[in-house]
Amino acid sequence: MSFNSSDLLLVNTAANYEDSSLKHLDFSKPSSLKFGNSVLSCVKSCTSSKLELSPLFEMPVQKQYSRKEVSNHCDSSSCWIVLDNKIYDVTEFLSKHPGGPDIILENAGRDATVPFKDKGHSVEAIRLLDQYYIGDLTVSDRPGRH
Repeated sequence: MSFNSSDLLLVNTAANYEDSSLKHLDFSKPSSLKFGNSVLSCVKSCTSSKLELSPLFEMPVQKQYSRKEVSNHCDSSSCWIVLDNKIYDVTEFLSKHPGGPDIILENAGRDATVPFKDKGHSVEAIRLLDQYYIGDLTVSDRPGRH
């Protein structure tokens, strides 16, 4: 991807996006920053100039849960599982699971990544998870972080 002379780039000069003012760099005018013709060179120039690129769109901030919080949801009345550090509330899915609820309940309230992957689920089953996604495992509780 390259920039045309009419393209504008939003650059955030503050550490906190909420309090920051955005500056527009107009590529049709000379700038003190020397940008190449690719996004990568632009990013490198901004980074080396201690400027931060603003995101083109806001990514939603996902709720984070600790292992302890997840472990409280370990039965058919509230069933959460962790898959690849993502947390899913599969309570409503228990009665719909083709293999029955018991296999899910065996892993309720904990990391079910290995048994889930070992079983070999279809692409459709994996896509189905999206509707049950509620957040992420806290970084400090992810495997290899202890």
